[in-house]
Amino acid sequence: MKKLVIILLLFISSAFAGWSAWTSPLIETVIDKSDFTPEIRNLKREAKAGDANAAFELGGIYKNREDHDYERARTWYEKAANNGHLVAKERLGDMYRYGLGVEKDWSQAKIWYEKAANNGHIPSQFMMGELYRYGNGVKQNWNQAKFWYEKAANQDHGTAQFTLGYMYHGGLGVEQNNEKSVAWYKEASKNGISAASYNLGQYYLDKPSGRDYAQAKFWYEKARDQGQTGVSRGLAIIRMETARSAKEYLDAGVLHNQALHDVNSSGIAEALESYTRQCENLTVFKGQKTPSSQKAYCHVAAGAGITRAQTMLSILYFYGKGLPKDNCQALAWALVGNDEPHLTCKRDEFSVKASRAKQASFGMIMNDKAKLIQCMELADEYHKKYGGYDPQETIKDLNPDRVHAIVCTKNLD
Repeated sequence: MKKLVIILLLFISSAFAGWSAWTSPLIETVIDKSDFTPEIRNLKREAKAGDANAAFELGGIYKNREDHDYERARTWYEKAANNGHLVAKERLGDMYRYGLGVEKDWSQAKIWYEKAANNGHIPSQFMMGELYRYGNGVKQNWNQAKFWYEKAANQDHGTAQFTLGYMYHGGLGVEQNNEKSVAWYKEASKNGISAASYNLGQYYLDKPSGRDYAQAKFWYEKARDQGQTGVSRGLAIIRMETARSAKEYLDAGVLHNQALHDVNSSGIAEALESYTRQCENLTVFKGQKTPSSQKAYCHVAAGAGITRAQTMLSILYFYGKGLPKDNCQALAWALVGNDEPHLTCKRDEFSVKASRAKQASFGMIMNDKAKLIQCMELADEYHKKYGGYDPQETIKDLNPDRVHAIVCTKNLD
């Protein structure tokens, strides 16, 4: 009897092993083991009993898993939606909008968004505004777009608030109105929309009644703190136009340099090139009175790290052209700029003056150790703040024996 039982058990065991081996490839392609986890079983039981939240959660599980089972996701979203789940209606709208598991169909997307919007779902109200604005699934209708945007905006939907601000700013589907535009942008900014803060900065910088630098700076800085790109350009313009000292103009140059590496920085490179050209004109200017705007351009371009402009400042300080004659400043900027072939002799006036400013200022200081240390510290400070060449390296190029022997610097006073 015992032998019979043992034989029977062995037969059953081998039969099941054979069945498993024979059916496993088929099972793997048809059945997802995750469907039988306790979590899924419980959710299905609750969803089939009419629990909209459970059905919605199942829709999300199938939609977001690695193989994106959109068909089953849609089935459960529809069950949730038909039981009043507003976000499920929005998700169905999204699936038809993007063509996830279904053919892309704006009309079907509109049906589901509208069902959610009519029941107070704020993001779907915003989407209804988008549909009517761009004519997707409906005939374009600015009045309907504004109606839906306002519904969402009045419930603190930041992007809807921004969109209304944009519409009033440009007169898109509404009469242009700066007051309403500013009001909606400010509401959007409160809700963290960085583009709204940026547009406010732009508005106050270009305000029809005159530039309001304080307000423009406030909103640009807020936009920057909210993560908005492209802000450096506006801040650079404000800093330059409100600067009153050489240091402030140099700081404006730093902001110009930052703007060069920021997106939406169109015009910055061209502006710096223009400043550099005007500064170069100043170094060969023959008149007694130096235009103050050109001095400002020199400092902005130098602060932006343009070595040619830094060399130009060296010339201005050495010759005392529009700036106090200062050999220490001349040497510091010459070392940082280093924009002249000091071992050759170019014939153009700028290169000759640059060479003399560099060599002669060093020659006048080199025997005063304390002064030389002071000037080198100044050069190091400029290098750290405004870029250019490393003064500790460029000073090695200066040969004290040649300071007064450069023939190409004669008769230039």
